[in-house]
Amino acid sequence: MATAKQNRRRSGAVSPPSARKAFASKNQSLQKLYARLEQTPPGSEESKRISQQIVDTIG
Repeated sequence: MATAKQNRRRSGAVSPPSARKAFASKNQSLQKLYARLEQTPPGSEESKRISQQIVDTIG
């Protein structure tokens, strides 16, 4: 039988640490992609590739 402390943990609205870590990692990779995109010439193959990576990362 679960204790009261475990029940509170299960019913809490806080996201698990792994989800928060994944979001932070995703956010950090997006920042790096945007920074790289700003450095590339508009319309170049590399900018198109980076744009596609951004779309894939966002989902």
